[in-house]
Amino acid sequence: MSDSSQVQVFKLLNPSSKLKYQSIIQSAYVAERLDMVTRWRKLRMKLITWNLGRMDDCPLDHIRQLLSCNQGYADIYVVGFQETIPLTSFSASAKIIDQWCDRLLAALPPSQFQAVHRYGLLGLTSVLIVKSEIESQVSGYSSRTVGLGYLNWYNKGCIETQFSIGRIDQKLAGVRVQVFNMHLTHGEEELAVEMRNQCLKKVQDSLGTIRNASLAGPVPSVEDESVCEPQLSQVELERIDSETVHQMFRRECRKVVFASGDLNYRLESTNVNDYIYKGDYEKLLESDQLRVQKKRGSIFSGFSEGEIRFRPTFKVTETLEYEDTRVPSYTDRILYSADDGLEQLTYDVCEVNGSDHLPVVAEFVLDARMVDFGALKAVRSEIGAQLDRILNQMEIVDISPSLIEVDVVAGIREVLEVTVSNLTDEPLRYNLDIGKRFFRKPVIELLNDDGVLPAKKAKQLKFQISTSKIEEIDKTLTMKFANFEFVKFLAFSVSSKSLLFQPVDNLEEMQYQNIVQSFDFILKGATDNLLTKMQSVVDLSSLNEFEVSLLKDMTLREINFDLLAKLNSIGMVQNEGSCGLMNVLYLWLRSLPELGGDKRSGAVLRKIIALIKFLHLDREAGFKYFGFLFQDEYELERALES
Repeated sequence: MSDSSQVQVFKLLNPSSKLKYQSIIQSAYVAERLDMVTRWRKLRMKLITWNLGRMDDCPLDHIRQLLSCNQGYADIYVVGFQETIPLTSFSASAKIIDQWCDRLLAALPPSQFQAVHRYGLLGLTSVLIVKSEIESQVSGYSSRTVGLGYLNWYNKGCIETQFSIGRIDQKLAGVRVQVFNMHLTHGEEELAVEMRNQCLKKVQDSLGTIRNASLAGPVPSVEDESVCEPQLSQVELERIDSETVHQMFRRECRKVVFASGDLNYRLESTNVNDYIYKGDYEKLLESDQLRVQKKRGSIFSGFSEGEIRFRPTFKVTETLEYEDTRVPSYTDRILYSADDGLEQLTYDVCEVNGSDHLPVVAEFVLDARMVDFGALKAVRSEIGAQLDRILNQMEIVDISPSLIEVDVVAGIREVLEVTVSNLTDEPLRYNLDIGKRFFRKPVIELLNDDGVLPAKKAKQLKFQISTSKIEEIDKTLTMKFANFEFVKFLAFSVSSKSLLFQPVDNLEEMQYQNIVQSFDFILKGATDNLLTKMQSVVDLSSLNEFEVSLLKDMTLREINFDLLAKLNSIGMVQNEGSCGLMNVLYLWLRSLPELGGDKRSGAVLRKIIALIKFLHLDREAGFKYFGFLFQDEYELERALES
């Protein structure tokens, strides 16, 4: 079976792009099998806008009348209320919002619907209710607001709510729905029209529309939307044609926008009541400010509105008559802008009292894909397994050695090199986490690092290991690479040893033998220069490079006495091998906690006495150099005479 086009592209990508864009390529694979993981369904949506006029309660049969549809109940309800509380209030009431949600749900069949999102802005309230059986298909709820009242106060304003239907992932985004619930500036004077237009412009500028439609002004141009802007190297762009890249990264999403609310646009005709009596809606709408402004291109560019075959919604009395002092108007509206797949079924008022506005309802049918999550999981697993196999076979970085096992001498810095090779044809940026601790010097330090591995090249990383005590350290360093999820590990197994500050009986057998043989080597040679530096050797910093290397040999491995013998005869300093060895032994003797009564301590003491005699030191001179081992000159004298 030949590889899918997505797998072929995946193989051509650089390692960083493979890991960075793996999910997008997997999504592109699903996109070609969309009919296997989704099924089309005609969803019934109902939008409701109602200025409640601070209504305290509403009979359940009125709400049921609002929610009922021609064919049972809708699948999705988007309800926008205005003036749930007085315009003079200073904050939204969560209690009031919850009460209206409860009333809406109480009017629907029990346990069959869920209020999945609710949001309030002073008197504005937006509620999203979905049928329980499609709840998993509706996701990504969010709301934003903007104030439109005097001095931008939120007693007038807009709640924008967005949600997705049938969303699979970032690329296969399903249907994105945007709903504006607005309460615009009121007033019948001529200036109020421009104020309402400016309100819409502010909403457009602040929140924007998700497709090529505009609440105010000309329609913005909308280009094909991408999941992200692919950042591919020149080599990758030469391997993969641009159309394939475009198709791979293009977001597949249909968008629907609804603009609703108490928009407050008025009728300006002097014969409004006559036209209402006659049911002459065309004549009524000739003077409708919203239609006039829309025809001029000032507002709602790219939006449609259903045919208005109902009477004006404002301003009504408790008996559903119009107030004599006000001109009836279509203040409450629902407009829409959509890609293919949205059909308006009804657009009407609901004849219920309790407010000075009549609620407006609009029913739609939306074609949407419903996701079969079981089938989706199977298809994702299918492509995921293929991509994982490619990832597991990738050769990106080689570290040699990847496990560093080393014995070090406590107190002496050891520098080691590790070769890191970039096996790809792209530079790799990385961060090597050493794991530093506060108030404690790290055991392992990186001496040279710029965080970059050049393409197809190797670099040497130098590590300094420094311990202050005898210990076993196992540490794993993590090398994390920028822009994609890929890590390499560098393991250190450090054993820190020391001859210094140790009781003789605690020394390893090899260490003890090194000391004994070192005494013997010195005692068989010449005394030239053996006392020259000896007294100035007080700590590790007193040793030169050659002496440090002797201490490391003495601590970690056998000493090459043949090499020291050659150095004695050809070294730059007379008797150089023995002198270096003497200084190391002297530092070791100064670090001894004490000489005990064990067999080893007795043997070392005899070697010390033999060394003092070999150096031709009398009681006073011997005590000057080795007094730290004896209580006084007389103890040394007795030891020399024994």
